[in-house]
Amino acid sequence: MQERLDWIDAVKGTCLLLVMIAHLWQPCPTWVAVLTAGYMQVFFVMAGITAVAKSCSFREQIGQKAKRLLVPYFFYGIVFLLLGVILPTQADLGKGALGLLYGRYSLYPPYVEANIPLLQACGYLSPLWFLPCIFISYVLLAWYDRSRFPYLIVLLAIAAGIVTPLLPILLPWSIEMSFVGFLLMLFGRLLRSQLLVPPFKLGKTFVFRGLIWLGCAAVYMTVWKLDAPVNMSLSQMGNIAMYFPLRFVFFCLLGISETLFLALFFRALYSSFLTKTIAYVGRQALRLMCIHLFIGQGVFYLLANRGVPLAVTFACALAVIFIANYILDSLFSRKQSASDIPTEQH
Repeated sequence: MQERLDWIDAVKGTCLLLVMIAHLWQPCPTWVAVLTAGYMQVFFVMAGITAVAKSCSFREQIGQKAKRLLVPYFFYGIVFLLLGVILPTQADLGKGALGLLYGRYSLYPPYVEANIPLLQACGYLSPLWFLPCIFISYVLLAWYDRSRFPYLIVLLAIAAGIVTPLLPILLPWSIEMSFVGFLLMLFGRLLRSQLLVPPFKLGKTFVFRGLIWLGCAAVYMTVWKLDAPVNMSLSQMGNIAMYFPLRFVFFCLLGISETLFLALFFRALYSSFLTKTIAYVGRQALRLMCIHLFIGQGVFYLLANRGVPLAVTFACALAVIFIANYILDSLFSRKQSASDIPTEQH
């Protein structure tokens, strides 16, 4: 079991906070729209930084990831689906259940008029798309680690990552995005030797690291200006008028530059209160990803039409989400401690 590093959790925590702001603060502020062009890609790059090739069998490794990712996916999905039917929402049980099995917001991209809603039928389930998507990316990574011809897998992923998002439908479990996620994980592997393994190698001096940091910001903003909007859950890699291979490259650049920007920032503030505080959010990212929209929408439903300012409503929603997460964490930690099951760490 490896020690958790606060700067890694702080990067994840920052992106998770952006997820919650983007989902709950509507209309979305411009600065959020800017920062969320690469935030989902960051999770895949960070997964590559922390993932190491394991000595266990392929089946055992995939089983561990299924337990880590798919069990929460179906558990929270089924619970919230049933609650959505019981509570006064407009949830569609049949389409929501089909969406949970298919793992997508809808069958077609959102610009298709005659669309078939899936998770969209129970919109508060929509963030769950991420779990099966990153699970398949982990499967590809495990296959890569054990393959006699790993570079063929990379070429396959590049081809699939470029071609499959052009399909007229959204594939189950975000398979088309999983290939891109796998490539981002591989880039995270490259960053691991620069950021994670001591001594810190990325930039020999503080000034040089600062220049890299500013360069990442410049690359990110330039690409965002050229290729926004981006929505990984909908296979939307950017401006549809742009030549597609460029969109694929720009999509990856957004995630890589935002990862480096955040990583260098929190490494520079490694022992700060800010890093340690946001790191707590990062350590709870998986559960918060699952629960935030259902709970947050409930708070907005109760407060938004009562004249409460949007900022206050959002703050209350965050408070209730974190309280619910704390209660769930206490319950599951107690059960886990009783069964003596180790917690997966970095």
